Amino acid sequence: MLITLKTENLLKGLNLVASTIKSDPNLPILSHVLLETRAGRLRLCTTDLDTGTNTFVRAKIDEEGSLAVPLKTCLNYLNTARAEELILKADNGRLIIKSDDGQAKINCLAGSDFPFQYSLISKIKTNFLLSLPGADLRNGLLKTVFSSAKDNSRPELAGILFWLKAKDLILAGTDSYRLAENLLRINKAGSEEVKMIMPAVSGLGLARILTDELTQVLIIKFYLSLLTIFLPPA
Repeated sequence: MLITLKTENLLKGLNLVASTIKSDPNLPILSHVLLETRAGRLRLCTTDLDTGTNTFVRAKIDEEGSLAVPLKTCLNYLNTARAEELILKADNGRLIIKSDDGQAKINCLAGSDFPFQYSLISKIKTNFLLSLPGADLRNGLLKTVFSSAKDNSRPELAGILFWLKAKDLILAGTDSYRLAENLLRINKAGSEEVKMIMPAVSGLGLARILTDELTQVLIIKFYLSLLTIFLPPA
């Protein structure tokens, strides 16, 4: 793998996917970000096994490849880098980051060991559910997630109900003692009525990356219990 890209673009992409990493000594790869070249672009992926985040970064790809890079280590270095452009190179299980300031070598894991394989998900037949402003979805999540149960002894209470009915999206959370509900009006929605429960932790992670600048968010139902949410490029 050999890539040339802007420091600003890489930092923006890493900060976007940082909300879904997980520190687990039994599964250290969950604290890593997958760097993968695909179709002339650099893809960044993270997952905590409940939620996966996937984004693309503009880059010049000279050699294809993939690596799972420890996210915090990479961010700590990039936050101190002053160079506008970086060269990323894979070398015997390490990521070498070169710039005018110098270089860093980071020990990595094999990209093939990464547990969330988006290449498989892309082959699954999709169903369009709805489209709505990102700020509306974020506010709806924040108004309901606080009332969800804090433990997983009853998983159905440790999440947020998504109920799409006609052109209404109902978000609800409860721990059996309190109930929070928020109704969002949808301008564009599919014909299917859907009920599903998103883990509260996943809802909080999603709310962190939704901003007022996101005028549209596409929510697509991917097969059974897997939900994917598309954000338009910045």
